[in-house]
Amino acid sequence: PILISSLTSEQQREIQEVLWVYKAKPGSDGLLERVKARLTLRGDLDKRPMRRLEAYAPVMHYLTMRVMIAVGIQDARVRFWQADCASAFPTAHVHRPSWIVIPPGFRCANNRGRVLPLLRNLYGGKVAGRVYYDYWVSVHVHLGFQPIHHDKAFLHIYKGDQFIRTCFHVDDGAYAQLGDELWAWYLKEINVYFKLTAKMLSFFLGVTYDIDYERGVVRMGQTAQVEKMLRALDMADCKPTVTPVPLNSKQPTAADAVDKGVDPDVDNFDMYQVLGFLNHLCGGTRPDISEALKILSKFGARYGLPHIERAKHLVRYLAGTKSFALEYKRVPG
Repeated sequence: PILISSLTSEQQREIQEVLWVYKAKPGSDGLLERVKARLTLRGDLDKRPMRRLEAYAPVMHYLTMRVMIAVGIQDARVRFWQADCASAFPTAHVHRPSWIVIPPGFRCANNRGRVLPLLRNLYGGKVAGRVYYDYWVSVHVHLGFQPIHHDKAFLHIYKGDQFIRTCFHVDDGAYAQLGDELWAWYLKEINVYFKLTAKMLSFFLGVTYDIDYERGVVRMGQTAQVEKMLRALDMADCKPTVTPVPLNSKQPTAADAVDKGVDPDVDNFDMYQVLGFLNHLCGGTRPDISEALKILSKFGARYGLPHIERAKHLVRYLAGTKSFALEYKRVPG
């Protein structure tokens, strides 16, 4: 630790607060699997000026993942993997000199008035996601991977008739690979920089993958995510419906919306929470709700009882069709 008084006034503006964060991690069934603890930066208290692109970190499009799956399953030799990078963000060094206060639990009289130099990229910082993204991509480019214009979170490499394609969301990655030699080389090289654990693709970003390599069939579903949504909205025992929107019903409009404080039932309903769940499901494996969601999304900030009824109807539709899934098949020839 170094004395705060030994820093210049400009350096003292680079001192950041920290916080211990505990996060419950669900398994593929949507239930508690483990609890993780992290020392994070208080990015919400960081008032340092910065450009928007300094903090923006691209993540994969669901469409990219589906295309990678649909194309890969056409070749019986291709295998799909998922990988998790342990303590991902701190693998990268910070981009600018910074300091942090002594973390809670380590403060005492001997380090009062002192701070620690920040060398690694901690979670929670305003630019933490971008710093890690830049490092992850730079390592892969160094290994010979190439990015594409369509999706900044997709990389691929070809060596003869072997290849690796990967799309990633922060520190979680999915892979399609052909060729054991290239795959073994990649796992060896990437673990020089990161602690990467790979296993056969089965559950990635809330989507369950059931893959039959012999028959050439991939089934993608989000049953656990639907059940998670139902629990969060206290609708686990709701009556299911069979259509995304009510039949022969009038479409709610802006005229049906009311201001906050007018109707307690409206005030107590969190439309943004519902839209968040629905967007995740629609982008993943449920394009059948896209039209209903598109209309409902117009009323995220201001809505009324008719919009709430429409939102609940869509949730009830998902409850009745939670086993629905996307299926990609190998085309003969």
